[in-house]
Amino acid sequence: VNSNNSHRHVALTIPESVQRVDHFSSSTYIREASATISTVKSSGSLDIKTLTSSSTVTDITSTISNQQIPEGSETKSGQSASDDGESSSGEILEDTPRTSKLKRKSRFSDRAAKSERYKTQPPELTGTASCTTTSTETTPRRKFKYEGRHRTQPITPDEMREAEASTPVSDLTRTPGGSIAERLNQLKTSGEEEWRKRVGRKEEILATPDIIKHREKTGGIDHRPTSIADRLNELETSMTTWKERVEESDAKQFTVAGRLPQSSSKNSTPLSSPVTPTKDFIAKIPLPKDIVQDTSVSVESLRKTTKVGVTDEDTEVARKPVSVEVPDMGEEIESFFAVKPIEEIKDKVDMEVDDFNDIFIGSEMILSTVRKVRLKKKNKPSSQNPLKTMSQKVELRQEYTEVMYGTAEKELKRVTKEALAKDAGFAQAALAGLASKENFKQVELRRTDSGSSVHGQALDPFKELMLLHVKGRRSVQTRLVEPNAQSINEGDCYILVTPDKVIHWEGRYANVIEKAKASEVASYIQQKKDLGCKKSNEVFTVYQDKDHIGSGKLFWAALEGEKQFQACGPEAEDELYENSIIKCNMVYKLDGNALMPYKEYWGAIPKFEMLKKNEVIIFDFGTEFYVWQGKAVSMEQRKLGLKLSKQLFEKGYDYTESAINPLSPLRLEESSGIPLNALTRPQWTIFGKVNQNMETILFREKFADWPDSSRLIGCKGHGPLDAASKDPLELKPFDAKKMIPHNTAPVNLKLEGANLGRGVKWSEDMQGFVKEQDIITLDVIAWHVMEYEHYKLPALSHGQFHDGDTYVVRWQYMVANANLRSLKGNAARNSLTGRERCAYFFWQGNQSTINEKGASALMTVELDEERGPQVRVLQGKEPPCFLNLFGGRMILHIGKREDPTTNSQGSWRFYCLRGDYDNEVYLLEIPVSIKHLRSRSSVVLLNVKTGIAYVWHGAKSPKHVRELCLKAVARLKENTPLEVGLHEQAVITVVEVEEGEERREIWSALDKQDRTIYHSLLTDPKPYNHTVRLFHMSSVNLVFDVHEQLNPARVPDLTTPFPFLQSDLYKATQPGLFLIDNEQEVYLWQGWWPVGSNDTENVHTGSAIARFNHDRRLAMETTLHYCREKNPTKPPTAYLVCAGVEPVSFTSLFPFWEDDTIVIDIANEEGKTPGYMEKVSDILHRLTKTRYTLAELQERPLPDGVDPLKLERYLFDADFEDILEMSREEFYAQPHWKQIDMKKGVGLF
Repeated sequence: VNSNNSHRHVALTIPESVQRVDHFSSSTYIREASATISTVKSSGSLDIKTLTSSSTVTDITSTISNQQIPEGSETKSGQSASDDGESSSGEILEDTPRTSKLKRKSRFSDRAAKSERYKTQPPELTGTASCTTTSTETTPRRKFKYEGRHRTQPITPDEMREAEASTPVSDLTRTPGGSIAERLNQLKTSGEEEWRKRVGRKEEILATPDIIKHREKTGGIDHRPTSIADRLNELETSMTTWKERVEESDAKQFTVAGRLPQSSSKNSTPLSSPVTPTKDFIAKIPLPKDIVQDTSVSVESLRKTTKVGVTDEDTEVARKPVSVEVPDMGEEIESFFAVKPIEEIKDKVDMEVDDFNDIFIGSEMILSTVRKVRLKKKNKPSSQNPLKTMSQKVELRQEYTEVMYGTAEKELKRVTKEALAKDAGFAQAALAGLASKENFKQVELRRTDSGSSVHGQALDPFKELMLLHVKGRRSVQTRLVEPNAQSINEGDCYILVTPDKVIHWEGRYANVIEKAKASEVASYIQQKKDLGCKKSNEVFTVYQDKDHIGSGKLFWAALEGEKQFQACGPEAEDELYENSIIKCNMVYKLDGNALMPYKEYWGAIPKFEMLKKNEVIIFDFGTEFYVWQGKAVSMEQRKLGLKLSKQLFEKGYDYTESAINPLSPLRLEESSGIPLNALTRPQWTIFGKVNQNMETILFREKFADWPDSSRLIGCKGHGPLDAASKDPLELKPFDAKKMIPHNTAPVNLKLEGANLGRGVKWSEDMQGFVKEQDIITLDVIAWHVMEYEHYKLPALSHGQFHDGDTYVVRWQYMVANANLRSLKGNAARNSLTGRERCAYFFWQGNQSTINEKGASALMTVELDEERGPQVRVLQGKEPPCFLNLFGGRMILHIGKREDPTTNSQGSWRFYCLRGDYDNEVYLLEIPVSIKHLRSRSSVVLLNVKTGIAYVWHGAKSPKHVRELCLKAVARLKENTPLEVGLHEQAVITVVEVEEGEERREIWSALDKQDRTIYHSLLTDPKPYNHTVRLFHMSSVNLVFDVHEQLNPARVPDLTTPFPFLQSDLYKATQPGLFLIDNEQEVYLWQGWWPVGSNDTENVHTGSAIARFNHDRRLAMETTLHYCREKNPTKPPTAYLVCAGVEPVSFTSLFPFWEDDTIVIDIANEEGKTPGYMEKVSDILHRLTKTRYTLAELQERPLPDGVDPLKLERYLFDADFEDILEMSREEFYAQPHWKQIDMKKGVGLF
């Protein structure tokens, strides 16, 4: 203690000993302060006041300040304090040896900055702060480090026992605390007694002026329910009112509710909004009071009738149980094991002892195994209950009931069917008919129209004009509604179905589920030709915002009304509509001679399991009335079901007890709706008959779980109806009558929803007037794309392509209306022009590498800054829009632009003409050869050194081809591009030459002068004013089908001599089959078998050869049929030609022909000679031959049409039995491996 006599002031300093106790308690400081003051007391200078638990630091300082500190105590105490290197006031002594260790700032130096306070720092003491104010501000204070016990540190049992034993309890209760024992005692005392002092009295609490405010409730004053019923009502109410307490999410902006406008639509009619069910409880429609029945028909007669022609697998025959007696085996067993006396045994054998020894020795060698002995398990103790023991005993019966499942009959029928299927290539239905044993003599034939109509009215489950309403959210409903404009709602989707078109109309506020369901149903109707829509080729989708143009006009015209519809209903309308319309479903079942309500599905969603094959079920959906008949229903039941159904349909309807009217679900009777009840139904409703497995899509959509086989993932090779197991013998030739008509559809390129036609003009029939549009080209930019770089081409090089390169062409265009008229009939001054559009074409040459083709596609994406459409263009398949960009100046060169060595060498260039219109024509460079001359066209022979251009016209070249060829050369003369390679000083001079008047320079350029090489038509008197047609034949989809190949730049009004290229044949999947119609003759071109390699699998297998031979036979039959249909009086001759050895008459049908050495070698290996051509009728006669001798079957190659895997089938019956030494039935009854061994032995494998 450092005392100051002038101020009589005592300064207290917390020593390091305080760190050994809990420094968070103020009593700790008081206790340590009193201990320090006791040191001063020992000098006899001060009078120390006794401390209590309520004493504070202020009391201590005041007590000390009233005492006189004697002299000398300062020296003594200061000396004592300086022994630790610091003064008693906390000042650091600079002269002491521990000064360097204690030179640091005090943790209490800045008490105002609370952010620097440690979390474990004890609270500041005001008394201590006041005592230390006399210290010098510049004096550094010590920062103490806490090393004592933390309040979260647990107390050990040893510390607890030591504290309780060393300290009396009386002292502990008086001490404010400090040690562990003291604090435990304080906690105990505070928990039992001190809490009463902290709790205020009741009078004080009542006298407090504070006002308690409760939270305001959103609803009214709720009274606590007293009964269980009230509590249940509260729970049911809270199930719906909880939504009011939840904040509204911002997800509504992405739903239909967020898109609903505040006001009604512009196009909505003044009719009221769609009517939603207003009843609190949606009940099912009540059951009918009157039962429709026919008393003239007895129930017993219906039960006796069975459907003729139904197999045993489809019908379940009820058989009476038969009782069978159990045979007594006692006598038989005794007779079998009877013991005879020795006297009766006559057979005796003499045995000796050695014989038994031999048996014993031999048995040891045979029975060498040692049997292990197993311990016998202890049996469980039996029950002591005699009644339970008796119940467990099985009574032996003397007879049993025989149950007949018909398994033996079914297995016998299956074996019979398999035996018939071995040698016959019939369908499963035919085999089942052969295996059945029905007596068809008892079958009475009926007229085809009987049963399909009632009172002369057809029972088709569809109408010629139908409007399907698609609405819902969970179970989307597809219902028939009145085909009227007032039935349209802008919140739903609709499908208009007619015999020739399917139109899908989407409302502005229809949800995603409705759009998806409507699109699915419309696509199914068009693809499957369902609901009587047989002539539709595509589905037209009409959006509400754009239903005033295109297909939208057809939609409103079919409804015979103006464009008016109802406004969209509330958000919850879809779900209310679903629940209400389902409750209106009425289902009946034919039970005996009456239609009884099907209570299980009355007012509910039908399920697929309810459709049984031996039942007649009637479905009444309001606008749709169906009579469903199972396939096992007898004819009497069918007639009765139709009769009763017609009576029920003619009784009318009554939906007064229903929440909604299915005939007019969104319109009340007051708003031009249909009444809730009437004696007759409208004419547009459906009354139809539906047979099992022939249901329409409109009927199937009413079921919740109708199986959809198209969405099932099946396993390959499983099931009897696997497509892979279909016998090729079931394939039939194609109907040639469908091949005769020409395709007259105009050429069209559709980009961004706009029809561009040939890139110049487009005309569209708008049901009464023709709408014309002009396509205006604004700009064309071209880039040459290589594998690692690209660059922009100059304007003079636009349209100059090389077959070894790839290019990107940017087309900027505009679509404008044409031939607009004013109200006075004059031409309009201003035409409505659309926005500027942009499209990108990436052209790929036939000789370009795969990397260059990929680079062109990637570069198109990078160059497409406008994000316009991108079109891939292959060499030889250029659309007219692309050709029109260059205005007849396009030239296709040989080689690469950057590699002159790949271009044509020498001074002569040979070009053939492609295209039939002036703006679409282009020159195609081909190798200089006399075999590329064509009598039906015109060619250009250019000398790049002298500039002489010979325009050679064939004898049968059309007039427009001659003119186009001259115009193309004139453009070349006007602007000669650098890619042609014309000499700098050369000037193009055009010279026309007719076939037969060639100059010597032409023959010298072509190296030969033999007209037979190019099949000259100079002396042929027949006219050649036809266009060649090309058909592709294949059976890839297990159906032999024929598709016509169309020229992408075809013209309807002109003759095209060479519309196709050699690549159309050679780039198809091989072996291919093509029919080429050249008017005077018809060719059937046959491809080649690809040779297998390390990269390509060899497809030349036995099964593939057999399949291809069968396709060849079908193709030949179709070709002959085509010739007869083409000209019944004088059919053209049909020839078969093979790839690699085509005759000149065939190759001259193409503008140029290049020999493929690989294909030629394959044809030579098969024994074909160059120029092979044979009549199809002769080859077909050989293919249909079914019997050969053994020598013919052992020759290689095999005869045409012979299956190498089934050579024994082609033997004559007598030869078959002589060679294989058994009949055909016995041979095919052998196992497969044995059949192969037998065929190998006679050389038939």
